[in-house]
Amino acid sequence: LQAIIISLNIFIQMFLIAIMSFVILNALKLSELYIGIIYILKPLKLIHVNVQQLALTIIIALNLIPSIDKEFTNLINAQANRGNYISKYQYLKKFKLAVICIMPLLIDSIHRANELAIALDMRKFDATKSRSTFLEIKFKFADILVLCSIIIIFYITI
Repeated sequence: LQAIIISLNIFIQMFLIAIMSFVILNALKLSELYIGIIYILKPLKLIHVNVQQLALTIIIALNLIPSIDKEFTNLINAQANRGNYISKYQYLKKFKLAVICIMPLLIDSIHRANELAIALDMRKFDATKSRSTFLEIKFKFADILVLCSIIIIFYITI
């Protein structure tokens, strides 16, 4: 019973993270999100963490999620066109088919990351330099309410 409760809590947390990520990615431009992440992570500068580099890593990871999802859907459809309908198999066969789809995704993600690294290198991008922005972000009361509600939701699920 305790294992079921723990797994349910983890499921709820993952579900909430997925929903919040979806809302954030669809509500904001990537440049606004980048500036917001830098603003939130500013206190980490006190312990000499490169906030710009960390924010860039987060933005790149968030930016790759929709393309990886699209590629996974294409792979599943390609398997279905070959007669491998995943929904009709038992769990073990589903797992084997998922592994078949994961390997091309992994290779494609590595290839995409390599292309991005080459593009950043060609443009002489340096994440250690601080950047100036046109947007100025200030914490408002609504932001505090949203942040508190997220913390409360996560506290309840733990």
